[in-house]
Amino acid sequence: MVGDSFEDVEVGNAAGTASCLIAGGGNEAPGSNLGPPAGAIPTFTVNSLTQLTDFLLRTAPVSDIDTAAISSSSTVGSLDDSSSSLGLLGWSVRSTMSESESDDDELGVLILDPSAPGNPAPGLDFVDWLVQQGAITIASCSFPRMGAAAGGLQACPQGGGDRVVHVGCGDGALTKMLASKGLVVVGVDSDITAGLKRGLRCVQFQDEPLGAGSLSNAVEVAGTSGAVLIYTAPAAACGFSSSQCLTSAALQEYRTVLAVGGHLCIEAPLGSGSTADSIRSELAAAGYAVRALQVLPAAAGSQRLRLIACAQ
Repeated sequence: MVGDSFEDVEVGNAAGTASCLIAGGGNEAPGSNLGPPAGAIPTFTVNSLTQLTDFLLRTAPVSDIDTAAISSSSTVGSLDDSSSSLGLLGWSVRSTMSESESDDDELGVLILDPSAPGNPAPGLDFVDWLVQQGAITIASCSFPRMGAAAGGLQACPQGGGDRVVHVGCGDGALTKMLASKGLVVVGVDSDITAGLKRGLRCVQFQDEPLGAGSLSNAVEVAGTSGAVLIYTAPAAACGFSSSQCLTSAALQEYRTVLAVGGHLCIEAPLGSGSTADSIRSELAAAGYAVRALQVLPAAAGSQRLRLIACAQ
């Protein structure tokens, strides 16, 4: 992905590709933004397309390029010498370290680590599953707000995506990618500083997270929504377990923001002592119908819950 704005870089991150930021353009220009979103970290930065061409020539496998083209390039050497150690910019490193032509092992670890800045936001596979299951409906285009900013492009119609409350939005990385799919998203968390810096609509929990009245701020901002989404990444230092998500108080609180027929969508570590049958019973008692429930294996013998339940 090559682009001149942090949004371009973040789309590349979400797609799992290496990304190149062309400095000096888009919203990364000095004074035009508070700073890059936490998730918009380019693999490398250049000052022009000419410099990018030189960089690609210098880092491609020798068998794939005309060495004369490198020697005749007028700006070879304009990048820091360390750039030549990047090999294939991470593409071969991303697929397997053993096949990498790069000697830069640290770069390989960075690209392969899903928790590293610049890599895709955790939870995108969960969102894809929700779309496939029909639990949420995305818009017909990405970044519909950009169309409005450009004067209302026909290719970027307004609306079309569901209204979603993202509970436990954290740094806003996944929340922003939900918004990029045309969903109307409100993030909720105890600390929403990072989400606000991304330009997202975020509100704080009122009182105890997931307790009675905790989503009242979201109700004021979003009204009723088609889905409540909770995702806790496998390696997350904080976040909600399935037991915390499915207390009687929490299940009643979700109903304050969910429209009738709306979906409760959860992926989180399975709480100790919880089973698929016990979860189904808890949901039925609270007035939810289970549409899909999976117990997935996780690291160190642990398990994860993946759930779609419909508010009746």
